[in-house]
Amino acid sequence: MKTTTTFAAAAIALLAAADARAQDQHFSGAHVSAGVSYADVSVDQPLYLAPGRLKASDSGASYRFAAGYDWQFGGLVVGGELGTRFGGSDVSARVGGVNAEASSGSWDYSVRAGAVLGERTLVYGRVGGARTRLRQSITPVGATTAQRKTETADGLMYGVGVEYALSDDWAVRGEWSRVEGESDSRRSDYTLSAVFRF
Repeated sequence: MKTTTTFAAAAIALLAAADARAQDQHFSGAHVSAGVSYADVSVDQPLYLAPGRLKASDSGASYRFAAGYDWQFGGLVVGGELGTRFGGSDVSARVGGVNAEASSGSWDYSVRAGAVLGERTLVYGRVGGARTRLRQSITPVGATTAQRKTETADGLMYGVGVEYALSDDWAVRGEWSRVEGESDSRRSDYTLSAVFRF
């Protein structure tokens, strides 16, 4: 009887320890996120519908939605994420005899890896790629009708961030990321997101 009691107590202790370890996996599983960003955009690209180049920079608000999956191995987290971003600042300049304006939206894919500090804080970096939709609009000086054209460009995406687990399901994330596109176009985003895991 004593042996049985000891065995049962040991089994309960092992199950409790396993459950505690499982509860510490705050950064494992599928997740979705929604965030708002401050975007700093710099454009240097050829005009699609007229000779010359559009060189301009501006800043403004943008929005990002993402979905991904992470694996937590003790204090190490690795995973992948797909995201889309829209909004941000349109850039414009007068080039020769036309007024040119460019706006963009993008989707991205990346892998991220990081270290868990304590139990609830994840510090990570990410690297991947982004495909940007570039929409240009040009209006000859004195005209009221604009010509528009959309093209796509691929670029490199990378960034660093910190994520804090509020519970097993919810987390908040702060991140800086950059997309470097073709030619000399760049975009930096400072994003604050809410993350839901399931």
